[in-house]
Amino acid sequence: MKRFFTLALLLALLSPVCAQEGKIMGVVRDKVSGENLAGANIILPVLRAGATSDVNGEFILEKISPGTYTLVVTYLGYTEVKRTIDVPENQTVHVMVEMIPTPLKGKEVTVVATRAVEGETPAAFSTLSNEDIETRYYAQDVPVMLSELPSTTYYSESGNGVGYNYLSIRGFNQRRISVMINGIPQNDPEDHNVYWLDFPDFLANVDDIQVQRGAGSAFYGPPAIGGSINIISSRFCICRRLLLAWWCMVPILIVLRVGFM
Repeated sequence: MKRFFTLALLLALLSPVCAQEGKIMGVVRDKVSGENLAGANIILPVLRAGATSDVNGEFILEKISPGTYTLVVTYLGYTEVKRTIDVPENQTVHVMVEMIPTPLKGKEVTVVATRAVEGETPAAFSTLSNEDIETRYYAQDVPVMLSELPSTTYYSESGNGVGYNYLSIRGFNQRRISVMINGIPQNDPEDHNVYWLDFPDFLANVDDIQVQRGAGSAFYGPPAIGGSINIISSRFCICRRLLLAWWCMVPILIVLRVGFM
C-alpha cells in the first residue's frame, strides 16, 4: 500500500510538467517551385534537439518546454533559414518553412595551359588567332587548315578535306602528335590517333590554335614527339548562330515565294 501511494504521488507531481510540454510541427518547401524538401535538417540549438524532414517535407519536434526558441533549418543547396518560434504550454505550433535555392560556392579553379610564348619558349610554333581562323575557314577539317603552316602536311581519304583526315608534322604522323582541346587530351588511349571525323564544323567554334613543331614539354605526353596542337574553343553564341541561319534561309524563302507567285 505504501508503494502504491508513493507511485501515485510521483505521477501526480510529474503530470503537470508533462502537460506543459509543447510540440513544433512543420513543412519544409522550396520557395521557388513549391516542392516539398525531404532530408532538411531542423535544429533547436538551445535545446540541442533536432529532426529531419520526411519524404513529404514534414517534421515534428516533441517535448518542447514552453518558451521562445530560434528554429534553424538547413538544406544542401539552399540558404539557411532562421525562425523565432513561441511554444505555448501544452500546444502544437505549426510552421511553414520556405527555403530559397542558392548556388554552392566551391574553391576557385584556375586552368593554366602550357603554351609557347614568343621569345621565351625554345620551340618552333605557330599561332592562329580567331581572326585568322575566320579568314581561312570554309568548312574544312582542322588538318586541312593547319597544313598551311610550316612543316605541316595532311592526307585526306575522301580527297575533299572532310571526314577521315590525317596530319603530319615534320614527318611524324598523327599518332606522334599530341592534340588537346581546352587542355584535355584527344589522342585515343589505344592507338594514340585522333579522329577528326568526330569534330565536324569544329573550327567555327574555335578561338585560338597553337601548333608546336618538334618535341615539346612532357606535359603533352608520349604522343608529343612530333609536335603538339593546342586548341582553345570559343563561347558558343546561339543568338549569332540563329541569326546566321536566318540570313542563309532568306534567299531560299525569296526564291520559293517568287516561284509560287
